[in-house]
Amino acid sequence: MCIDVSAMPKFITLLLVFWSCCTQAQTAPGRAIGQIKSYINQLSSDDKFSASVTILHKGQVVLQEVSGYAHRGHLVKNTNQTAFNIASIGKLFTATAILQLYEQGKIGLEDTIGKFLPNLPNTFIRKNVTIHQLLTHTGGLPLWFYPEFHTQTKMKYQVLEDYLPLYSTLETDTTQVGNYNYSNVGYITLGYVIEAVSGTVYRQYISDNIFTPLGMRHTDIWALTDIIPNAAQGYTRPVSPKDNWKTNNHLNSTGSPAGGAYSTSLDLALFLSALLSDSLLKPETVDVMIKPHASTPYGNYGYGIALMKKNGHQILGHVGGYWGIRGEVKFYSEHEFTVAILTNSDQTDYIDISHYIEVQLTGTEEQKKALHTTAAMFHGGSLDLMNELPSSSLDEELIQIKGYYHLNNKSYESALRIFQINALKFPNSSSAQNDLTRIKELLKKQ
Repeated sequence: MCIDVSAMPKFITLLLVFWSCCTQAQTAPGRAIGQIKSYINQLSSDDKFSASVTILHKGQVVLQEVSGYAHRGHLVKNTNQTAFNIASIGKLFTATAILQLYEQGKIGLEDTIGKFLPNLPNTFIRKNVTIHQLLTHTGGLPLWFYPEFHTQTKMKYQVLEDYLPLYSTLETDTTQVGNYNYSNVGYITLGYVIEAVSGTVYRQYISDNIFTPLGMRHTDIWALTDIIPNAAQGYTRPVSPKDNWKTNNHLNSTGSPAGGAYSTSLDLALFLSALLSDSLLKPETVDVMIKPHASTPYGNYGYGIALMKKNGHQILGHVGGYWGIRGEVKFYSEHEFTVAILTNSDQTDYIDISHYIEVQLTGTEEQKKALHTTAAMFHGGSLDLMNELPSSSLDEELIQIKGYYHLNNKSYESALRIFQINALKFPNSSSAQNDLTRIKELLKKQ
C-alpha cells in the first residue's frame, strides 16, 4: 500500500504509517479482529462503553471482549457470563419456533390467525391476518397495545394470557396491510399460536427446542419478578455527563415472544451461527426465512430476521433496544463472521462500535483507513486536525455518531463543533447539513 504523507501533519503521518504496517503484517480477518479489539479497549479505557462483544469466524470464537459494569451500585463488572436483556432480538426465537412448527406441517404460512386462535378477542386479526403477515410485520397491527400497556404497571403482564383483554380495543389499520410496520403485538400473537399448536407454554417451548439443544446455558425468558443469574442491570442515559445514571427497573416487563429474554453475547452469536447453519431448521426452511418478504427503511425483512447490505456485503440478523438496553446479532455472509454486541445502557457508543465493526468486516481498504483516522481524532488526537484532511480520509458516519453522543448528553457546544466539521467536510451530505441545522436550532432555545 502506498501512502502519500508528505503534506500531512506529523500525527497523521505516524498514524497512517502505522496503519500501513498493520495491513501488510496481518491477514484480512486477523487484521480486522485486531483493529476491533483495539477500538473496544479504547472505548473501555474512556469509561464510555459497558458491553459484551463476541465475534465468531466460521463458527469459532475469534474475539470476546467485555467492559463496564453489570451493576454500578455494587461495582460488579461485566464478564463473559453476564446476561443482558436482548429486547427485540428475541423475535428471532419466536420466528424460529413458528418455522419449526411449519416444518412439522402444523402451521401454514398463509393460514389466518383464527384457525389457531378462534377465541382471540379481535375479529380483524382472526379473520384477516396471516402467519406470514405477523412474521413480516405486514398485518396492519400497531407497535404496541396503546395506551393501556404503557399507562399500567408492567406487573400486570406476567404471562401471555394477561395481554388478551387488550386485543378487544386494539386499533388496527386495514390500509397498511401488506406494508411493513414494526409490531410487537404481532409477535405476541405468534406466541399465542406457538402455545396453541404445541400445547406448551411459550417459555418452555423455546427452552426445549432452541436453548437446550444448542447448549445456551446462560439464556432464558424471565419473569419481571425473577432473580436472574449474572444479569446486567440496565441503565438509562443521564441528562448530562454530570448527572447520575438511572436504572430501567420501572420500565421493564416480563420477557415475551416480542422480546426481553436475557442472554450472553456468546450464546447469542452461537445461536445465530447455528440457525443459519441448519442446526435448528432444514436448509430449505432457512432459505424461506431469509428470503426478502418485506421492504423496510433499512433494507428488507424475512421471517423474524432483517436483511441488510453494507458496501455490497449481505448482513443477516436483528437488533434490539429499549431504555437501558441496546444490542444486535448479525451474520456477515461473505466472510462468515457472526457478531453479537450486548450493552446495558442506551448510550450511542453501541452504535459507535457497531459501525466500527461493520466497516472493518465489509469496507474497502480506503474506508477502513478513513475509519481508523477518524477514530484516532476522537481518541488521543485533535478534532482540529480534521480540518487539514480531505473528506476522503474521514468517516462521515463515525463523526455523526460522535456528535450525537454529545448531543444526547446535552453537551451542545461539543456537538456543535463536531457537526460543523462534518458539514464542512461533507457539504453535499444532507445528513451532515441537517445535523448542523438541528444543533443550531437547539442552541437558540437555550
